[in-house]
Amino acid sequence: MGPLRVLAVVLFTGVLLVAPGVTPAGAQTTQRLLQDRRDEYNSAKADFLAAQSAYRVVERQFSAALQELQRARAAGDDAGQDRGLRLAQDRAGPLQAGDQRLEKTKAALDAARRALIEIIGVRQAELVAQMDAAASAQQRNDLNALYQDLNRELMALETEAGDALHFEPVVLSDVQADPRDGPVEILGKAQLLEQLAAQADTAILDVDRQIKELTARQRRQLQMNDLMAGLERFDDTRLPVVTNAPSNSRASAADSTGAGPRPLTLQERIQGLEEYRQQLEAYRDQALIRAKEFRRKLGSVA
Repeated sequence: MGPLRVLAVVLFTGVLLVAPGVTPAGAQTTQRLLQDRRDEYNSAKADFLAAQSAYRVVERQFSAALQELQRARAAGDDAGQDRGLRLAQDRAGPLQAGDQRLEKTKAALDAARRALIEIIGVRQAELVAQMDAAASAQQRNDLNALYQDLNRELMALETEAGDALHFEPVVLSDVQADPRDGPVEILGKAQLLEQLAAQADTAILDVDRQIKELTARQRRQLQMNDLMAGLERFDDTRLPVVTNAPSNSRASAADSTGAGPRPLTLQERIQGLEEYRQQLEAYRDQALIRAKEFRRKLGSVA
């Protein structure tokens, strides 16, 4: 399979989501990029875990200093209070620095995880194209095994990220008109509502991105299932046929063992995101309507 065919498959499946400057140019190139992304992810995760461990140490030290200060106050020990206060102040700096490092390394880990997830999608699209061109059932089974390995890796990354349907409540702030409001206050409230609407638009774009990625994954999985189900066209029909997506297999296992709630299917996640998008749109529209009301009021006051 040539580079142009790989690119066509990637474009068709909607997974050309790698970082700027990355151009899929055949399976070998994508595999190298995949390994690079894994290395970057592992490095980012090690940095985050180190920062997390260091933060816990200084957090315990700061808490101990506060406890010492509280004990001294309860005992009426002025000298002990001074000592505890100095100790707490000394440890407040490292605690703040540790918190900043933790946030920075977490952001780097999230970015590295996202980059790895995206290149996994590109590699999976290549495997689907290779399976379509495979000359034997054995080749298809081998490619399917690689595909399912990537699926398991993908699901583990999403589990680590907590990539479930956890949405912020969509409730419009209680911005009310006050008879005492002057032009400055009215304009400020209109601008606040417009900012909230803009934030909702940003959130909608992110939801659209997630829906697009999940839809592409769903399409790839359906293509893979169809290809595996067609193995009977080949001479060697003794090879096993895999037709279920790993998410469904894991869901069945979880349900049968009672180990916990089953993971959401791709379709359920897409549906949840689409419903959340509708809530965000309603929130945005309400904010804009109320902002226009304030601006009309501003015109009558000015």
